[in-house]
Amino acid sequence: AFTVTIDSSNDTLDGIKAAINAASDNTGVTATVINVDSGSRLVLTSDKTGTADSLSITAGTVTTALGLTDVAAAADAKFLVDGNLVTSASNTVTGVIEGVTLELNALAATGVTDTLTVARDLSAVKANVQAFVDKYNSLRGTLGFLSKDKLGGDSTLRGIESQFRTVLNTSPTGLTTTMGFLSEIGITTQRSGDLVLDQTVLDTALADDFTGVAELLADDDQGYAFRLEALADDMLGIDGTIDVREDGINARISRIGEDIAGYEFRLTQTEARLRKQFGALDGLLAGLTATGNFLSAQLGNLPRPRT
Repeated sequence: AFTVTIDSSNDTLDGIKAAINAASDNTGVTATVINVDSGSRLVLTSDKTGTADSLSITAGTVTTALGLTDVAAAADAKFLVDGNLVTSASNTVTGVIEGVTLELNALAATGVTDTLTVARDLSAVKANVQAFVDKYNSLRGTLGFLSKDKLGGDSTLRGIESQFRTVLNTSPTGLTTTMGFLSEIGITTQRSGDLVLDQTVLDTALADDFTGVAELLADDDQGYAFRLEALADDMLGIDGTIDVREDGINARISRIGEDIAGYEFRLTQTEARLRKQFGALDGLLAGLTATGNFLSAQLGNLPRPRT
């Protein structure tokens, strides 16, 4: 429950609507105002469905003045599965049939039974396997681009690629399936290092051992996709490979900045010293020039010897 205060400052339909929607402790009620032929109407709607989330109002003169009525009472969905009753607060039902979500759209005619056929969506599975191949190739492309650009020769970059390649080349252990390599489901490595998917081989593997294909890729300990994801999470995590490398580069940048500041300070001092020395030399040269001029004048005034 939550409380809304209605007084002379908000005793209009729009004011009540705003007060309800703005209530900080609103537990899931949305108020709207509709304008129909008979006038304006305040409509209150629960954000949730089912009888457990039915909406009720306790008030004095406000409720009486508004003349509130139920437009649609809260109700649960009820249906039979193999003759067994199922009650749900929503028309979207999960958990009744393992791995299946039911969408209840309409009432069936009395005495009519609908048949639900559940089949694997192989097209979605194959699309996801192809996406797995494409994403890996995209990663390799990015690593290759970086190795030829700003991070050329970077050991961390080569290490990342090597670790991913190691996962792909390491057969999982402890699986119930007899399959152990990606090539058995049509994924092979080209000479360039990129992966390629043979849809025909994958179709055969899915038909012969669907569970084995799923386990080979997505087992939550040894599956190829699981191990690649775990490796990526480790690299991207706090104190992971990339984080540590970034810290190292930033520390190096900081040291270089400090070295530059030191060099600039020493260069400033050297410049000041040289300016002082050249200033003194300039003064000395000026003095020597003046002395030379004086001596030349004096020597020029001496009487010439007779011949």
